[in-house]
Amino acid sequence: MTTTDSIRDALLASPKARPVGARTKPALCDAPAGTAFLDLSGHRGITDYEPGEFTFTARAGTPLRDIAETLARNGQYLPFDPPLVAEGATVGGTIAAGLNGPGRLRYGGVRDFIIGATFLTGDARLIRGGGKVVKSAAGFDFPKLLVGSCGRLGVILEATFKVFPLPQERLTAAAETGSLRAALELTARLVLQPADLDALDFEPGGRVLVRLAGDHGTLEARRERLSRETGAAFAAVGESCWAAPSGDAALSVKVPLTPARVPELDAALASLGLPRRYSVAGQVAWVGLPAGQPAALDAALRACRLGGLSLQTAPARLGLWPSSEGEQWVRRAFDPGGRLA
Repeated sequence: MTTTDSIRDALLASPKARPVGARTKPALCDAPAGTAFLDLSGHRGITDYEPGEFTFTARAGTPLRDIAETLARNGQYLPFDPPLVAEGATVGGTIAAGLNGPGRLRYGGVRDFIIGATFLTGDARLIRGGGKVVKSAAGFDFPKLLVGSCGRLGVILEATFKVFPLPQERLTAAAETGSLRAALELTARLVLQPADLDALDFEPGGRVLVRLAGDHGTLEARRERLSRETGAAFAAVGESCWAAPSGDAALSVKVPLTPARVPELDAALASLGLPRRYSVAGQVAWVGLPAGQPAALDAALRACRLGGLSLQTAPARLGLWPSSEGEQWVRRAFDPGGRLA
């Protein structure tokens, strides 16, 4: 399916439907028996790009890798570090899953960068929201409503994003604190430092990772100042440590939380022997899910009163996912016939 009309026809022909793209997040593609999959991978291409306006518009099936290459040629990028780019993740899938990388710490996430969207509702109404330039993004904020909707509010066809200039240089540094408690304490100090951190993650063993970005020749001095002012010995390390989540089960369950909830969750995950990492200064946990363990992780998240989104291993929803009356009202408004599975 490569056109709006062909996608609409396929949607109307299906009592139950689930939009899919490159299927880099197979757990989100899991659907009840009898569900028709609307393959949008052929609905691709950048339809509008104005480097001077710092915005682009692309169809939902466009691989983020293509977008990253186009933006880089003009010295621009998406600062929220969308995950699974190398694996083939698409524009529509990233919006629907609401996924961000470590760059969300400083710049915000996909919700903060999407400024316009075109989509089909469950009954095949064509809806446009937002705009193609930042100043004209007015009206109902439908684009942000689609973020994290997992395809249950509409079939995303096209989206417009704002972009930022690429930094001239990046530097990643790590400090070993020796324990999770010490890592949490250091993280709490770091977020109060006027250091303009580009990213801030930590690991259960106490390693704290920071990323600095800026002009050539300035980052090493900033790293030294950070060590001096925090008392932590930050040493430069490779950029590969930011590669999460991965395309397998290694770190593929996203758990939103707060730093205060980290110790309880970490104890529960440690008892199951699950790998984990805490991103965005402890606002998100990425958890590994080996085959055969979704029930154990589900129980652990429920005991901690948390919910997780599994990208690779079904079921996609683990733990507690409260459903409000407002959410049900929105779903009825966008999909009155319950067609979107």
